[in-house]
Amino acid sequence: MGLVFLGFALGYAGWRFDQAIWISMAVAIAGLGIAAGGVEDMITRYVSLSYHEEGYRAQTYSGLSAVLFGVMWIVVGLALFGGGLAYTVGLGELVWHYVQAHPGPILVLAGLAMMAYGGVETLGAREDTLSASFWNFLGSVPARIFGLILIFAGLVALTAGTLELVAPNSFDAMVARLSDILLPQIPE
Repeated sequence: MGLVFLGFALGYAGWRFDQAIWISMAVAIAGLGIAAGGVEDMITRYVSLSYHEEGYRAQTYSGLSAVLFGVMWIVVGLALFGGGLAYTVGLGELVWHYVQAHPGPILVLAGLAMMAYGGVETLGAREDTLSASFWNFLGSVPARIFGLILIFAGLVALTAGTLELVAPNSFDAMVARLSDILLPQIPE
């Protein structure tokens, strides 16, 4: 957690003193902190979140839910670290143009993160299980349905990203066909 706070402090200083390199270093450092938190979630297999909304409410994730939380944070953290590092060493524009031309790696990472968080939502928190309370379980059904939708969307993104990585021409043809279907040309 210290790396995340260090990243935010460095980012604020970069913004305050108009130093773009400090901001990109801040993103990289915060990304490392987020990924480290994900590793901790996977090792301990336990995540506890709390928030104040009409009183105190805690959500506890353990086992597979905590591991999936960890996977999601590792993917997000490493993506932030990679982007921040690229800009810090002066390769940001090059990486940005590459990702625009070849979105496969970003689609794969986004798909993994969506599938991991979808799994967390589908499995639910310990407090939302049927054994805790029927009403808590019933209240968690929309989140579980959302989790299934996220898993499906993540699988689509993962598949599209993999296709772009292994067969870029097929991916480009698929995107062109989809854009013709979804965005038909309007005659003038």
